[in-house]
Amino acid sequence: MDNFGKPNFYSTCAGKNTGEDILQRPHKRSFNSYEGNMEIVQQMYIDAPKLSGQHYLQSASSSVHEEWSLPSASIVGNADLQKAEKKRKTDKAYRERCKMKKEQMVQKLETVGKENEDLKTENQCLKERNAFLNQSLLSQTNELNEIKYQLDNLRLKNEKQNTLVQILSHRLVSLFLSLPLIPTHIHKEKLLN
Repeated sequence: MDNFGKPNFYSTCAGKNTGEDILQRPHKRSFNSYEGNMEIVQQMYIDAPKLSGQHYLQSASSSVHEEWSLPSASIVGNADLQKAEKKRKTDKAYRERCKMKKEQMVQKLETVGKENEDLKTENQCLKERNAFLNQSLLSQTNELNEIKYQLDNLRLKNEKQNTLVQILSHRLVSLFLSLPLIPTHIHKEKLLN
């Protein structure tokens, strides 16, 4: 209690704010987060030997129950707080991007899966149609071969008939030339009788 009533680094006395330049209001999120509370508690253990009994109790109760923190120089520098806040925001943005990418990937996978199923179905239909067309082509090829065979037979028959007609024509001409000349009207009468 030797220091009671005397100003020191952490408190004020007789209405004079001797440490006001190093005291600052903490960020509200520091009281709402686990990390913020842990920093305050850890700093209280660090600063405990520096404070006298009464000041320690006042400092501890004000750190936990009020919105005033220990001096920023003793907790974390303002730049460190900004870095931590920036890192937290960056990490949060990264997690959000990862979450969005994962959702997009899941949607793409679902879309690709549906397209894959549709393509499998279409492929199966095309295979069945191909098999049907191959069977149809085979039957038409067989039919065409049969028609070619029949056409070849008809050509052969036609050639035989042409040959026969030529032979008979020559014989008839030779027979006709070998007959004596008879007037046509007499010849007709003979034929009629």
